[in-house]
Amino acid sequence: MKKDIVIKAHITCPGCGAEHEEIMPEDGYLCFWDCPTCNARWMPKISDSCVFCSYADVPCPTDQKGAKYDIY
Repeated sequence: MKKDIVIKAHITCPGCGAEHEEIMPEDGYLCFWDCPTCNARWMPKISDSCVFCSYADVPCPTDQKGAKYDIY
């Protein structure tokens, strides 16, 4: 059975704690995210591929599909 890919995520700002619903890109990683509440810019944690994998309630679609790309 094929697993459905989730493209909406609730991302939580690690600075101010505000939660925002975002649509994740389906074909790559998002390396920066600007919090609409506090305007801070966030990068992924060193062990994660993108900001959704670091700060959201679901990993990015690329990781959900099992694909891992070298982005560095």
